[in-house]
Amino acid sequence: MGKEKDKVNAPFKKACEKYLDPLHFQRMEVWTDRGVPDINLCHRGIEAWVECKWVDGGARAWQFSHPMTGPQLAFQKAREAAGGLAFTLARRGDTFKLWSSRDVVEVKERGWEASGCLVSLEGRPWDWPSLLQHLFRLPEGIS
Repeated sequence: MGKEKDKVNAPFKKACEKYLDPLHFQRMEVWTDRGVPDINLCHRGIEAWVECKWVDGGARAWQFSHPMTGPQLAFQKAREAAGGLAFTLARRGDTFKLWSSRDVVEVKERGWEASGCLVSLEGRPWDWPSLLQHLFRLPEGIS
């Protein structure tokens, strides 16, 4: 996992560890199946998969530095069809956006500009509880 992914993963992992107890957070590096998302999480029996993306900015500020691949899209659609949770978490500068697998086709096509974003964390301090509530379908007041 490259330095770009760490710009997404590191603050996300820190937030998960701060707000979710118990938590199992597993970064994935799967070379045999390129569609497997970057992170697998489990909190109180709810499992979620998260594909992390980074946007460099500049002239193509809507485009992920590594575009969503066909196998990544297929994984999210298959997980959704089986009743599971899969998401795309992207960061551009100090803003994070989270999309569910329902919107993965548009995320693949439109990158940062995809509609259907579940939550957008703009600027610091980031409102991680609102993102985690969407991720794990938690009621207000995370725990």
